[in-house]
Amino acid sequence: MQGTAQTPPQPATAYTPTDRTVPTRSADRASYDRELVHAILDEAYVCHLGFVRDGAPVVLPTLFGRVGERLYVHGSTGSRPLRMAGRPIRGCRCA
Repeated sequence: MQGTAQTPPQPATAYTPTDRTVPTRSADRASYDRELVHAILDEAYVCHLGFVRDGAPVVLPTLFGRVGERLYVHGSTGSRPLRMAGRPIRGCRCA
């Protein structure tokens, strides 16, 4: 049927700040503007994945890329982060 295609919803112009994304120092310098965040991510090639394993912090540098709203990280299927994929872990990515 013609004319029945729906336009997919467009993302908001800004990300919503959360307790985990608002810095404790210089919070006024943080930006949640979607275009600015995407521009920063698109300039970088390396990010750091941080997580806790066996009670100790682990931070690993890795390559990454962004497609739309998703970040894709490079890694071996034998690497710790990818072996832990699919399981709930608390961690972070810094670019």
